Amino acid sequence: MGDHCIEVAHKAKAIEVMNSEKILEQDRECLRANFNDINILTKEGDPSTEILKTSEELKADIIAVGCRGLRGIKGIMGSVSRNILTHSKCSVLIGKRCK
Repeated sequence: MGDHCIEVAHKAKAIEVMNSEKILEQDRECLRANFNDINILTKEGDPSTEILKTSEELKADIIAVGCRGLRGIKGIMGSVSRNILTHSKCSVLIGKRCK
């Protein structure tokens, strides 16, 4: 039973990565008209830590992130976008999808 659970978890993770890559590729196509160099990476770990670390490695000029703001008062940033904004060494663009 343990091996079956591990196999199901691996398949679920593979599907999750595949779906995220599709979304990222769609976003790349939308941004391509306005930006010359777009880096798309898929990593695991704490989102704000990984984004900040990668932006420093790439010497990024700007970090663009979305803001879901699932917790707290409506209209306030979520913890990931807030952490990135607070600790980034470069400019940060935070967008929230309109309903």
